[in-house]
Amino acid sequence: MAINPFIDTYIPMSWVAHVAVFGREVEYWLDNDPATAQALVLIWKEGAADEQVSPGRYSHALIRNADLPRQPEKGDVVLKDGIEYDVVGVDAYAYDCCNVILQNREEFIR
Repeated sequence: MAINPFIDTYIPMSWVAHVAVFGREVEYWLDNDPATAQALVLIWKEGAADEQVSPGRYSHALIRNADLPRQPEKGDVVLKDGIEYDVVGVDAYAYDCCNVILQNREEFIR
């Protein structure tokens, strides 16, 4: 049981609704190891704070912890549309979800 009934009841319903509209399927690698690749549906958010151009080098994604064998960590990789993104930060939440900060491995072109 979670901290309060809102987290137990409404957060799971909200996750399902958000993934239905905003979900993106990606490949997720634990510890930068392609042998651990698994399909994952997450909510992708372009950009990060203080970037001067769009698209920039950073993105954010919301991930449901239960969809992975362990919680996301720095050093993991997200592969989306053929582009590899390093997980460079993880903000954990109380409701089985986290925000990961992703950095595009490709050279920034502008």
